[in-house]
Amino acid sequence: MLKIIAALFLLFVVTGADQECRDAGGACLYWPTNQCMGGWADKDDSERNCTGGNHFRCCMGCDAQCMEEQEDWSVGDEPCEEALGVCQNSTNFCNGKYEDGLCGGPGDRKCCDTKKEGNCQLVEYEPTAQVMGYDDVEIRIHPDFVTSLDAVGNAARYCGVKVKVVFSFRKRRFIKNRNPKTDPPKYSNFHVGHAVHIFLETIDGICFGTCIADAEKPGAGCFTNRLTLAGLNWGGKELPFDIDDGFNSDVTAWKNLFKELKDVC
Repeated sequence: MLKIIAALFLLFVVTGADQECRDAGGACLYWPTNQCMGGWADKDDSERNCTGGNHFRCCMGCDAQCMEEQEDWSVGDEPCEEALGVCQNSTNFCNGKYEDGLCGGPGDRKCCDTKKEGNCQLVEYEPTAQVMGYDDVEIRIHPDFVTSLDAVGNAARYCGVKVKVVFSFRKRRFIKNRNPKTDPPKYSNFHVGHAVHIFLETIDGICFGTCIADAEKPGAGCFTNRLTLAGLNWGGKELPFDIDDGFNSDVTAWKNLFKELKDVC
């Protein structure tokens, strides 16, 4: 199974990343929400420190040989997949527990098992011509967010762009002394299936980050304007790749839904 998104290595490079990490062939990324195929450098390694807070770490690059090895190793991932887990380098964050012996490859490639007993309300959004998972990633959202994604698709169609979803539902991780500039909001809509993280595919190429915020590609400005008209939120200059429906404006409702989802999804 190779649904791990290697392109995140390029997509989420932090502007202020330390030169030492780049010189070592890595990129400074946000550790809790990014998977790193090449493995994360030891956070105590002074040669590969990253700016941005404790949760930014140096993700080592995965070259052609590394990718080929990942392909070969993934052949042995079926036991983990049957357990509804994900095989990854064990330096990656796992919101659950790692299980040995369920993945192909070396011993540090383990199965991240996050399943719990119970019924999860989340659904998989059916990809359309306008909205689809990047590299076939599954779009997991709450049923009440389906109409919002349909509206995203309508905006994309109107503006002549395609929306690639990089990730959707995200398990919440406890973060002590939360940094509002680098850590996700405490009541993030990603934690309840009411948000997606995206980039755009335009007639003039890929558009993400500041490209969306500054409307640098054809259709980008039209798209964000249509989102606003549809009553949806997008991250503006700071987080232009995030779209949500404002569900967390009702904190009580957010907390109730979070409790229903946290142990079973």
